[in-house]
Amino acid sequence: MNGQTGDVSDIRTLPENPADSVGALFDREPLQYAYRGDAYLWRELRARFADSPLPADGVGLRSLLRGEIQRFLGVPLPEDWEVESGRPSALDVEALDPGHGMSAGTVGLTWWSQTAIPILLDRFAARTGRGM
Repeated sequence: MNGQTGDVSDIRTLPENPADSVGALFDREPLQYAYRGDAYLWRELRARFADSPLPADGVGLRSLLRGEIQRFLGVPLPEDWEVESGRPSALDVEALDPGHGMSAGTVGLTWWSQTAIPILLDRFAARTGRGM
């Protein structure tokens, strides 16, 4: 646990993820995030899914990811058609704020919907040969 918030996995001691786990899809971090809090959420999800077996297909994975992100953040991610509808595109999450930097605890909701989840779905398809 992160010593300051008590809610986020310590990023220095990431668990080993079995190759057939959802957590393994998070092993390689994206080159770029929308906000600083996205990196903390990525690592938190990596730890939470460390022992979760891969679902049968991409639809199941998408549902699993969106559900866990919603449970953690307390708000649903926007669907693709909602991105331009005036919904907030980012959220400040105290549990992801290590206490420094302007956007340290900010999560890009649109980034997760349009970038992070598609990255994970691509990795799933490459690893399993199963898509949506």
